[in-house]
Amino acid sequence: MPDLWTFSAEQLLVGYRRGDFSPTEVVDSCLGRIEATDPSVGAFRELCSEEARTEAERLTGELHSIGGHQPLFGIPVAVKELFDVQSMSGCYGSEVLASRVSNADAEAVRRLRAAGAIVVGITRAHEFGWGITTQHKTLGSVRNPWNLSRVPGGSTGRS
Repeated sequence: MPDLWTFSAEQLLVGYRRGDFSPTEVVDSCLGRIEATDPSVGAFRELCSEEARTEAERLTGELHSIGGHQPLFGIPVAVKELFDVQSMSGCYGSEVLASRVSNADAEAVRRLRAAGAIVVGITRAHEFGWGITTQHKTLGSVRNPWNLSRVPGGSTGRS
């Protein structure tokens, strides 16, 4: 089986419908790739592996009953740290808010979940999105995955 983390959302939905693989297998593939590469790239502020796997297992159990009715059924997503994700770091890339934990999902995250998406983690952003390097002395910096000596650029360098 090819690396499921390389599949597009459309390819995943087709594969789910055909029974080629499950949301659990896809989330495990994505988390495995993140865990293997993120120590050198630094794109993620925080992973929610346990929660993502639990949600993937739930959706896998519902695969044949509701899978075709949600546009993002079982699609793993990463959320930029400028959007609140319940019970996760909500620092907006700022050291001033480094200990802040979000008490609820932002509306965009709520809608992603309602559409069937599975949040696997939150990704780094330049402080408050006000910059172009996504570099931070104390909270961690993002490196360009194609050349680790360079920055990825943009306020959303993790993408």
